[in-house]
Amino acid sequence: ATMEGYFNQLDAEVGDGDMGLGVARASNAILKNLGFFPFDDKLQLSLDELGGVMVQGFGGTSGPLYADFLIRGGSKLKDKLTENTPADWCAALRAGFEAIKSIGKGNIGDRTMLDALHPMVVAFEDKIKLNVSDPKDILGALVKAARQGADDASKLQARRGRTSYLLGKEVGKKEPGCELVATWIEEVS
Repeated sequence: ATMEGYFNQLDAEVGDGDMGLGVARASNAILKNLGFFPFDDKLQLSLDELGGVMVQGFGGTSGPLYADFLIRGGSKLKDKLTENTPADWCAALRAGFEAIKSIGKGNIGDRTMLDALHPMVVAFEDKIKLNVSDPKDILGALVKAARQGADDASKLQARRGRTSYLLGKEVGKKEPGCELVATWIEEVS
């Protein structure tokens, strides 16, 4: 099955069934425009622009959330890509997480993408506290944390979004937003 089909199917079980379409549109828009972004020398501008591509491509509620994640996270990074340290990237992840939390007015345990993002933030902050700087080690911890967060979210009753209307029938089913976060970090690593 394609990623589009996979996420449409997940979303159909707990929502309106179009998440895969948004993922496909956003992914295609990003790939189409990727070469135009000066990531090496203008990282913040590039992430701002990438956020705009996300809003246009993804649509729905998720587009603006991911866009603000990129924009606010990017504001914590230095413009020159190579000057950013693991601590800078960690601060960016924290800022992006806080942006989604603020805009979406959600909390950990609401059964939203926050439930996969938060464990990633904590895992990254733990690695920074231990002075770990190996990207492979850090990414491995983020993948593991996101996957665990996504798995744990499936056991929760939704308190936010369309899924909350299911009144507990969603418990035991995968949470599409968390699955998307886990999938993206898995693909990046």
